[in-house]
Parts: sequence; structure tokens; C-alpha cells
Amino acid sequence: MIKHGNYLLANNCKVYYDYTCQRCGYKSESARKIVAHHIVYLTDGGKNNLDNLVALCSQCHKYVHDYNISPEDYLPSGVLAKFLAAYPKAVLYSELLGIRRQMYRQMDLFSTKIKAILWELSENG
Repeated sequence: MIKHGNYLLANNCKVYYDYTCQRCGYKSESARKIVAHHIVYLTDGGKNNLDNLVALCSQCHKYVHDYNISPEDYLPSGVLAKFLAAYPKAVLYSELLGIRRQMYRQMDLFSTKIKAILWELSENG
């Protein structure tokens, strides 16, 4: 269930960005196709305020989450400058995202190798 305050904050974000995805430029006629995305995730210490929100279309929002894209890679320069002014330590956060991305790649490689070994063992079994 969405809390009333969070709904209003998300709606304010969508209005602020004129229902336009800040990654691909898609402009929606429907608020449901635009998502208010936390630039620094709440679980990583980000705040639940307009300075930490950006409007993304559903597809770009999924892409940013699925591939752990850092803000520098998807925010337009004006939005990024506004964000960095509000969060001066965000540069360190983007470095952590890079480390996180490398870790996930290594985990994927490791997982692939384990699957290959298990497949080989089951074939020779």
C-alpha cells in the first residue's frame, strides 16, 4: 500500500519533470507510465525528498535497476548538477555503484563457471 505522503512526493516529482523521462526523453500523457525513481536508494541511505527523485519511464526505470546503472550514466547534466549540489557526497556513491557493478559481473562469471562444472559432473556421473 502506498502511503499518502509518498504518493504526493512521487506525483510532485512527475509534475516537476513534466511527465518526461530524464533518461530517454519520453513524454507521457499518463502519470502511470512515469515513475519517480530514487537516485540514491533509500536502502543505501538516500532521502525521500524531491532532490533525490527523478522521473523515468517504466522501461528506463527497469533498465536502471536491472543493470545497476550509476546516476552519471543516465541523468542529464542539468539534473545531475542539481543532484550533486544537494548531495555533495554522491560522487563517492557513484564509485560504490561501480564497485557493486564489478562485483555482480564477477558473481555472474562465477555462477556460470559453477553451472558448467555441475553440468560436466552430471554428464560424467
